[in-house]
Amino acid sequence: MGAVRSRADRALVVVRYAALVVLAVFFLLPFHVIVRTVFSSSKLIAAQWQGLPGKWNYANITELLTNSDVEMGTSLRSPSSPPS
Repeated sequence: MGAVRSRADRALVVVRYAALVVLAVFFLLPFHVIVRTVFSSSKLIAAQWQGLPGKWNYANITELLTNSDVEMGTSLRSPSSPPS
């Protein structure tokens, strides 16, 4: 059987979990902004901030992967690999 907890102990557990949820959201916010920006058009990014784009723009990713100046394949190698 579990130990009987007082009201103060239960309140402390609730406060701890609430703090963890707030910190988790704060930690994940930059990743949300990155994903939102990748799939947004330039006009939408400059106009106003919103949670997710209304129309997903996959041309940004296609342009990135086909751009020879970026070299996505070599940029994903480990840093110890010699440059080609």
